[in-house]
Amino acid sequence: MVQALNQIGGRIMKYTQGPWKARLIDLYNEGENNFVIDASGFEVAVTTDGDIETQEANARLIAAAPEMLEALEYTLPIMRRYSEVDLDVEGIGAWQLMKAAITGAKEKE
Repeated sequence: MVQALNQIGGRIMKYTQGPWKARLIDLYNEGENNFVIDASGFEVAVTTDGDIETQEANARLIAAAPEMLEALEYTLPIMRRYSEVDLDVEGIGAWQLMKAAITGAKEKE
């Protein structure tokens, strides 16, 4: 596990360091194909709902999460600087969606 500083609110959270990969394996030796997300050889998540194409799509989305979070955290302060100067309603909406996504990824329920 790696600690990452939450740039919104200064809270610290833990998550398995990426990059994550989606791969097809027979997890339970039952002939069923499950997509597992690997980070440095460790299983992070297993997708089991839906047909094999849906499982694969879900696994790819989960695998992209660390990079998406990093991109949002990098972009949000830049958007904030522009919002103080000149950001239209659509840009403000995008900024709010980005902030909500970061908060949702890091907030405990």
